[in-house]
This record gives sequence, structure tokens and C-alpha cells, in this order.
Amino acid sequence: MITLLKAETTGALSNVVGNPVISSNNEDLPRTELLQSGKFVEKALQDWEKKYTQIRVTKKVIMPDHIHLCLHVHEYLKVGLSRAISNLMGRASRIRHDSIPEHLRPDKMQPFFRKGFNDRIAFNDRQWERQQKYIEDNPRRLLIKRKHPDLFFKKWLITMSSGMQFMAKGNIMLLKNPDIQVVRFSRKFSEEHYQSLVKSWEACIDNNGVLVSPFIHPNEKDVRDKAFEDGGSIIRICENGFGDRFAPVGREFDYAGTSRLLLIAPLRHDTRSSDLSRQKAMEMNTIAEAVAEEDWLTGKAKIREFKD
Repeated sequence: MITLLKAETTGALSNVVGNPVISSNNEDLPRTELLQSGKFVEKALQDWEKKYTQIRVTKKVIMPDHIHLCLHVHEYLKVGLSRAISNLMGRASRIRHDSIPEHLRPDKMQPFFRKGFNDRIAFNDRQWERQQKYIEDNPRRLLIKRKHPDLFFKKWLITMSSGMQFMAKGNIMLLKNPDIQVVRFSRKFSEEHYQSLVKSWEACIDNNGVLVSPFIHPNEKDVRDKAFEDGGSIIRICENGFGDRFAPVGREFDYAGTSRLLLIAPLRHDTRSSDLSRQKAMEMNTIAEAVAEEDWLTGKAKIREFKD
């Protein structure tokens, strides 16, 4: 899955319209309506696919400020994918440049997209399916964010396909991100292995993925804090349920009610305080792994708003 962000000097690519809470047989489904800049992208993609026949675009969405593409490279690509993507970006710039009357064109062609791109490789069929469903659901998620600004303050009841139930508070849509990675430190890890994991988690954040963990060990907390500093998104597994006066503390307080944080907790709040046991920590890590592996996109897991 490739993500390209429009440059600041590029106009909005599309408008997102429709009703995000209707059934699939209604004509007013969430969708994008291309603006002129979006039409430049559409034309560039059509020409690009004719040139690079080794690449098949299986899903795409042109959002107001970015585009997502699911690409299947089904034959050997001699030039490499990075160069092919650069060609696409250059085509969009050229098409827009050529559309400007000659006497009004700037002397230097302006970039259409920001420099670079984000990519997420699907290593199996399940990840591939999640990426494509994520792209399909982009317009609906944006409409929900716009029409329900209180969304990130709500409390949710989630039922996993295993039957386990939890309470959640924050941006519930983080569960539908196609790239959720578990952050876990172990003394058994060699330094080389742990540093390779850190690089993987940093790449996840750079590519707009989500990190999930109880974030108990100081090393795990360092990863969480670095993610927040870099604009990343976090799902934290909580030890206790949400009490009547619950409020996030520390770094999480600053991100409460934003799109970057989701807290998952047991259904019940225990008023008794106790030290975190090793067994409890292991259970929380197991929950984090289950959250990352759950199929949140096809409806096997259930999510509904919780009302006291």
C-alpha cells in the first residue's frame, strides 16, 4: 500500500461526500468527488499503468490531501518500485504544468506531491485484505471524524471474535488501521534483535501505523514517548477498568480526545490498588497481541458505543 501526500502548493484533490452511517444499498454512500487536482492524479495514474504493465493497481482512493494505492507487482520490475513511484509523481506534476496557459506557467515546474512516499508491504493474504479494506473505508472514516467531533471522547464496548470483551476510550478507528504492531521488551532479546524491533516500530509510525502495548517496561515507555513526539498513534492496554473519575495521566493526558490515542481496559473497575504482578503483565501483553491479530475490518469483531 502506497501513500502519497499532496504538496502545500497543490489544491485539494477531492471532496468527500455522502452519509457515513447508511446501509450499503443506499445511493448516498461515502465517496470522493474529484476536483481538478484530483483529475490530474487520475490521468497520471491511467498513463502510468500503461507504462508499467508489471504493476496492477487493485485499489485506490484519492482523498482531499493524499492518495492511497494498493499495488500488486505481478512481474519483475527492472527499474524498482521507488523509481516507478517517482515516475508517477512526476507525471502528475507535468500534467498540471501543461494544463496552465503558456503565458501563465511558472518558469520551474512545481512538485505536485510532497517528497517521498510511505509504503506498507503485505506479507500475507490477511494483511493484503486489510490494506484494501482500509482504502475502501477511507471516505467513511473522514466523514465520521468531521460530523462527530466528540468521537474521540466516547466510551466503547468491544467484543473480539474470541468472545473476550473490553472497554475502550479514545479513537476507536485506530483498531481498523491495517498496520498494528505490538511493542514488547524482553530481557531474553539480544541488543541486536531489540534494535531491529525498534527500527520496525519507528517505520510503523513513519508509515502512519499504530503501536499497541501495555507499555510497562521503561524501554516500552520510551518507544511510546518517541511515537507521540513523531506524531504516531498508540493503543495502550490498561491494567484496570475506567472508574467514574478516570482521566489519562502523564503524556497521555495531552493526547486524550485526539485521533492518536486509544485505551483498552477490562470491563470492571477494581477500587482496590495493588502492585502489577508478572502474571498480570503477561496477560496484558497477550491482549495486545490479540488486538493486533484481530480482524477488525470485516465485522467478525464487534464495536459499539457504550452508554452508562
